[in-house]
Amino acid sequence: MTTIRRYSEAFKMKVIKEIESGKYNQNQAMKNY
Repeated sequence: MTTIRRYSEAFKMKVIKEIESGKYNQNQAMKNY
């Protein structure tokens, strides 16, 4: 459980960073992740 949570936290940060940098908009991010 802890490992999955830690993974998903880092994963969310990666997704957020990509969205903020304009690589994806929210809908594209939802499809890709």
